[in-house]
Amino acid sequence: MRELRAETNADRILYFEYHNSKKNLIGIPFKYVDLVQVHRKYGVPKFEYTHLKNINSGVLTGIYEAMKKKDVLINNGDGEFATRYPEDFEYIAENDEAVQHCFINLPGIHLPIGFIVLEWNQIDKERDWDEITRIGKRYMSRINALITAIAEADIDDF
Repeated sequence: MRELRAETNADRILYFEYHNSKKNLIGIPFKYVDLVQVHRKYGVPKFEYTHLKNINSGVLTGIYEAMKKKDVLINNGDGEFATRYPEDFEYIAENDEAVQHCFINLPGIHLPIGFIVLEWNQIDKERDWDEITRIGKRYMSRINALITAIAEADIDDF
């Protein structure tokens, strides 16, 4: 994940995992979303992460449904993303100074695994979102395979 953050020159990368493997009331195949890891570029300040633990999946329905269709969602900071996904975006962005985001789906093999958020704290109108999407999709498959292999190894240990 550090490589992905560095290659995209993101200020921060956040890795969220789905858990509880039960469908919530609106049919999403997990009940909670949990921030598992954060990596920051040197000099990027921390922010309060506690609200990003055990998030009810219903809070992020819009972003989840969109990522299932597109794999990668971009918030270029023009306000359109916040308008399209107001509750989801407000929850993720609470206490965070990031102004541009790239959400990368981790679909897993049988069940969704989670998602990654790349964040930038300054708007760059010249940021190459097509290149970031291409990089994100390349890492999506690598991270998917790694997490799936680790999960299967953990199951085999029991």
